[in-house]
Order: sequence, then C-alpha cells, then structure tokens
Amino acid sequence: MSSRSLKTKITKGKTTMKTVSRITTTLSLASLLITLGCASRSQVKTALRLETIDTIPAEPAKGYVEFSSVSREAVVPIFLLDEQRRPRLLAATGLNKGAHYSFTSHPTIVAEKVRIALPAGVHTFMIERDGPILRVSVETGKVTPVELSYVALYNGATFVTYRVTSQAFQPAPFKESPGKG
Repeated sequence: MSSRSLKTKITKGKTTMKTVSRITTTLSLASLLITLGCASRSQVKTALRLETIDTIPAEPAKGYVEFSSVSREAVVPIFLLDEQRRPRLLAATGLNKGAHYSFTSHPTIVAEKVRIALPAGVHTFMIERDGPILRVSVETGKVTPVELSYVALYNGATFVTYRVTSQAFQPAPFKESPGKG
C-alpha cells in the first residue's frame, strides 16, 4: 500500500469520526433541551368545563357574567377593565373540556365556560389583549351569558389575526352548578 492511499484512508476516518461526533453532540443537546422543559408537563395544561372567578369574595350580593365560545378551536383571553381602563386577565375560554394548551403561550386558566362574579352594575371587558371592548350589565342574583365567536383568520409564528364577535343575552336567575372541571 502506498503512503498516499494510507493518508487518504486516515483522512476519511477522521472525517467520519468528526461527523459521528457532531451527530452525537446534536442528539445530546436535543435530549437535554427536552429534559429541561421544552416538553415539560407544567407548561401543558388541560382546559376545564367551568372556571368561576370571584372578584368580590366577601360580598354576598353579586351577579355573574358567563363567557363561552361558539367555536372551540382557540384560547380566547378575557380581561376585566378597571375605571382607568387597565386590563386584568381573569381567565380564557375557547377550548373543550380536556383539550390541552400551552401555559407558556396562555398563562391563565382555560375553560369551556368562564363565570365571573361581580357587583351589580355595568362592567367593561376586553376580549384578547387590545381586542374588542364589551360592556355587560350585571344584576344581583342573576347570570348574564355572553357568547363569543372567535375565528382565526391567520396564524403567524408569533401572532394570530382573528375576528371576534359577541352577543350578550338577558340576565337570568343564577343556579349553582356542580364544581369545576
């Protein structure tokens, strides 16, 4: 065997070892990322059937607004606006009970129906951050249903273009329903 063919075989062997080393490193890093939380259970949550948010727990005289989504394909955040129009994220609707969602993308509780306890009067809500504003009347001892129709028009990598419409119904007597979930 000539010295030239021996050098070629050794060089080919080094290239192969470099390739194997790179593949091993890449696989190790991918495994480490998955182990450290890319697929962490704490980041994947399950939607509930009903979530009740009591904004006035010590007050016995209260009414309710109950949000639900006609379409059950996207998380729809619900914000309560204060007098200065500052939003407070309460919860979200838009998924069926048992559906999974990313808590990292949607850091709130998600349920088929979101019931919010409030004092009697007119309250202002915002659907989605910087979304449409709704003014809803609340009567003591009654629940005001609000249906949201949320249609995603385009899903980008970091944003969603959507159309949302809402319909508030007449308040009806409140009947306690079985617990969460």
